[in-house]
Amino acid sequence: MLPRNYSSYSLALFIYFAFARTQDALALLCYTCRGLCYQNSKCNCYTGMCEGDYCFSIGEYTESGSMSVEKGCARKPTMTSVGCEYQGKPTRLLCLCNGTNFCNENPLSGGSGSNSHAVSCYDCQSGSYDCSKQCRGDYCLLDTMTKEQSCGYGLPILPFHYQNNELLPPLIDSSDQSITCASIAFGDSRQQFICACNGSYCNNRMTAREDPWTRIGKRYVTCYKCQSVTDGYGQSACSNGTCIGEFCVLKVRNSNWPKSVYVHTAGCLNSSRSALVTTGCNQRWVLDAKEEIDCACRTDLCNADLSSASRSHAEKMTNTHLALLFIVVPLVLAYFTE
Repeated sequence: MLPRNYSSYSLALFIYFAFARTQDALALLCYTCRGLCYQNSKCNCYTGMCEGDYCFSIGEYTESGSMSVEKGCARKPTMTSVGCEYQGKPTRLLCLCNGTNFCNENPLSGGSGSNSHAVSCYDCQSGSYDCSKQCRGDYCLLDTMTKEQSCGYGLPILPFHYQNNELLPPLIDSSDQSITCASIAFGDSRQQFICACNGSYCNNRMTAREDPWTRIGKRYVTCYKCQSVTDGYGQSACSNGTCIGEFCVLKVRNSNWPKSVYVHTAGCLNSSRSALVTTGCNQRWVLDAKEEIDCACRTDLCNADLSSASRSHAEKMTNTHLALLFIVVPLVLAYFTE
């Protein structure tokens, strides 16, 4: 309990810092490496280290039964809890931790997918509209850009969205279905429409559609829609096109292996569950060889570059903190001055 004679100024500062704390974890040391692990051998690597808010390990099984593995550091991940989670398919697994230094030392373990795989889905990649192949998973996926219908495993996942159970609300009965769709217009002329749903055969190309009523009353912003690819060590943004959407998005891929290339892609995003879009920038990097950054922001032309996309989110958080300050401080001051 604070003393009654605390000055108003000191008390205000105390309250502000108490409520304005960010949720970022303390910086951790993590193993960072990439490699190929084989059956009956310990799947691990210790060739480097990095510092971040989280440590991650990501692995994908190959046709030969081996697993390609990457380890590194992350900031503001889309997974909302630590642990291991499938990345849409049972052969690809992402593990996230932040408990102790080098917590990504341990081998990857299974994700949270149910063992029943109770949802039946279409499973085709040919692009035909008469898909007869089927699979069973935890939810269904439809990607109109790749013309792929498939099963999803574990927690549902969509680009630029948090990966959690809120993405697909539970079904009321066996005839019900939940569906979440995202449409993305990228600067390289790609138009992506991807849906996740949890009703049987809900990923039919003819029927999987976003509910148009979800667009009513939404706020839209103007965004850059362009792409810049730079060889070598130069990094270049772009600003030669625009689009309109609920969110501006920015993807940056920076790689020094097998050759140096920097790809900056900007565009627009619309979502049927916009509250689950991950505003701000999330980042993963491995050694000095690979960096992936995905940003979403909600002010005009905020996807000009990484600094603008991050600043837009930071300003929103600051405004939230200030609003909270103006509400809480008078109440507490009234209590201490009684």
